[in-house]
Amino acid sequence: MRTYYTADRIYPVSDPMIADGVVVLEGDEIVEIGRRSDYAGQQLREFRGALVPGFVNTHCHLELSHLKDVAPTGTGLLPFLKTVVSQREQPVERILQRIAEEDARMAAMQKFWLARSVSPR
Repeated sequence: MRTYYTADRIYPVSDPMIADGVVVLEGDEIVEIGRRSDYAGQQLREFRGALVPGFVNTHCHLELSHLKDVAPTGTGLLPFLKTVVSQREQPVERILQRIAEEDARMAAMQKFWLARSVSPR
């Protein structure tokens, strides 16, 4: 079964950016990349912004997953760090549960990027 993802911009690995692009997946494999106009009639999953097929996100902080939606956004680094310091002490079970949830959410998007903690255990 094919799945069609579209965004304002697609940045293929070896080709120029495609405005209003589409990435076509068959299972977990990217089988086509093209323009939205070439896929009229297909059910498209739309994203604002850019998709980078094959991009690997190597910088993530799964250990802070329990602070998602707790730390204010757009306030700068200092308010964020104050929130991290004041809220980081949570029950280990809650932290591990939120890490697993966020990891699963990111894994669901692995067709476009992959996130894994690289911290030593």
